[in-house]
Amino acid sequence: MKCALYCRYSSDQQDSCTIEFQKRECYAYAEKQGWEVAKIYVDEAKSGFKNIEKREDFQEMMSDALSIPKPFDYVLVYQLSRFSRDKYDSVTTKFALRKAGIKVVSASEPITGSGNPEEILIETLFEGLNEYYSSSLSKSVLKRMAFHAKDYFVAGHPPFGYKLINIEVPIKGIRRKLAIEESESEIVRRIYDLYISGIGMTEIRNV
Repeated sequence: MKCALYCRYSSDQQDSCTIEFQKRECYAYAEKQGWEVAKIYVDEAKSGFKNIEKREDFQEMMSDALSIPKPFDYVLVYQLSRFSRDKYDSVTTKFALRKAGIKVVSASEPITGSGNPEEILIETLFEGLNEYYSSSLSKSVLKRMAFHAKDYFVAGHPPFGYKLINIEVPIKGIRRKLAIEESESEIVRRIYDLYISGIGMTEIRNV
């Protein structure tokens, strides 16, 4: 039997070391099952929720899986959340794989692709929990960003038309604040003016 390893870490998680951990655990599981690892697919800093179409290696894996002859018998992940945190995407992609005779297996959860009723129930619960976690995390991140912005603590790359400047905040010391980038501001104002005048986004982009 052959398997493909799929590893992913999100942009909201630690670093690429988690990929090595996933690989190690999946290799150990595959060896225990007597499976040959046919190929490894890795998406780094890719969210599992609402971005499945943007994961290049995931899309490559699906394309390979649906080719003839079948290149592997299993897709092995460390956890189902690495496959997808979107319940709909998870169900539809696994259904497509199942039609091709390929099962999705978790190295750390009781998901073997057997299709028995108990495993189906457990898998459905995991999928629901993964989607809940992702949605909850997204809201939490937005709240944290808003809180830090009010406290003059802005991280990351500023949006077009803005720049980051250092300011002195009483007690808290040096903080970073968004300020208008004059060299880009005219372009931003023009975009707003065009949009307000009723011009669509596609037309604005082509101006």
